[in-house]
Amino acid sequence: MNVRRVALLSSAALLLSLAAWQSVVTIDNGQRGIIERYGRPVRDLLPGLHVKLPFGMERVRTVPGPERSLPRPRGTLADRREARQESLWAHERVAHR
Repeated sequence: MNVRRVALLSSAALLLSLAAWQSVVTIDNGQRGIIERYGRPVRDLLPGLHVKLPFGMERVRTVPGPERSLPRPRGTLADRREARQESLWAHERVAHR
């Protein structure tokens, strides 16, 4: 009886760990995910860590996400360089007139 209990518990633990392994989904930055349940779209996923139903009940498709660009902060070193370059060009244009 003890061997039967150990075999049952170990197979249950194996099944649970397999279900947990198949349930976790990671969507990378710059992508979006679509969860399909039995072939029909159910919900959208943003980048990050998500959970789904295991054993082929839900499937995740990744698609390219929208391109996002963040505005450059004002007053950075690059802004000062561009302003200096523009003033030099303006000075050269005035000098050549």
